[in-house]
Amino acid sequence: MELQPPIIYNVKISFEVNLNDIDKIFKICNDINNNMKISYFKNFITITNRFIFFIHEKLDQTKKNGKSYSKCINITKIKNIENMKIAISHFCEMFDISEGSITNIKINNMTASGCLGKRIKLNYFYSNNILLKSNKFITIKYNISIFPGMFCKTKYGTILLFQSGKYSIVGVKSEEDMLKIYNIIISLI
Repeated sequence: MELQPPIIYNVKISFEVNLNDIDKIFKICNDINNNMKISYFKNFITITNRFIFFIHEKLDQTKKNGKSYSKCINITKIKNIENMKIAISHFCEMFDISEGSITNIKINNMTASGCLGKRIKLNYFYSNNILLKSNKFITIKYNISIFPGMFCKTKYGTILLFQSGKYSIVGVKSEEDMLKIYNIIISLI
């Protein structure tokens, strides 16, 4: 077992589009199925193909430069940061929307996993408050009878540590924050 830095396997982003484009999207979804799995819910639809798109109906309206926008599109199942642009282009292509009309793109969540290269005595770290004493974590939760991993929350996101030495990092919004969490754990283990 060797040390493995975090490898991103899911990125979730959101962005805003013109409300007229939202109406167009819902119309296209109602008219065709285009090799897409479409699921309809009360206030949103999901479209699954290469990525998973969550399209919310006219929520959180704001005015910008005299145009109405809606914070309404989320995309997940993006394998890495580099594929964000591909996901947005794919969305625009599917619905014949100009990429120039996409605004306020942001990362909502990134997920990664890796291996610390050795087994970890989670009971020891938890019972001796070693991680909390470092003042690098906000909370630490560990109950082996409920879940085999230890949740260690930082101001950057959360790392789940397992006795096998494997870990998952969730809730981060940048690669920089992900590496900060990874370096904190490396320095303490």
